[in-house]
Amino acid sequence: MSVCDFTYRHYVETMKRAVDEGYRILSLKAYVEEMPEDRRLILLRHDIDLSVQKAGKMARIEHDLGIKSTYFVRLHALYNIYNRKNYRTLMEMVDYGHEIGLHFEPELFVTEGENLEEVIMSEKEILEELLGIKIYGFSIHSSGRIKEIYRIDYEKLFTEKLKKAFKYYAYSPTITRGFKYISDSNRYWRDGCICTHIGKIDRIYALIHPFWWAEERLPVVTLIEEAMRGEVL
Repeated sequence: MSVCDFTYRHYVETMKRAVDEGYRILSLKAYVEEMPEDRRLILLRHDIDLSVQKAGKMARIEHDLGIKSTYFVRLHALYNIYNRKNYRTLMEMVDYGHEIGLHFEPELFVTEGENLEEVIMSEKEILEELLGIKIYGFSIHSSGRIKEIYRIDYEKLFTEKLKKAFKYYAYSPTITRGFKYISDSNRYWRDGCICTHIGKIDRIYALIHPFWWAEERLPVVTLIEEAMRGEVL
């Protein structure tokens, strides 16, 4: 195993090791539909915060490994999902069998007093129409910060109407219960790299942001500069 870093090499090694050690790797949709009782599971989720192309790179890596995961897409990001290159990449991810979900940003609407339930439904319809697929789940962008600032109760936000429209909300107890949650938010593993948990924790819910990963070790500022130019590192 290579040193813990944010290179694609380390990601591939970690996922291969997980499979070798008996983990089943699932998208959130697959888990909710099946609710498997396997002893070792990894729920694999990605938030596409800044670059569809970086997400596409990770999706291709996972496809080559025989892995399917969930990718949550923002409608109000620096990237444009209607851009032809981004659209084609998202459709490629769908063709690979990855799940596409909605990455919702309540901060844009709560300050204007808009009905969040209605906005979520509207964004779901936009994403479904663009990609020609069914959207089954949603997550909240910067959920911890938003909750602290605006005191949003996400469980109450997941209303009966939304429960009929979606199969799940990414942090509902149905998904999180019984799993060790780990994330590389802001390019920092708060509980250690995912590789350190393989073989020690049987059930893992991993949120991995494709934007932070690259072919080689790079400073954050370089990743941001190159992503804004549309390059994939």
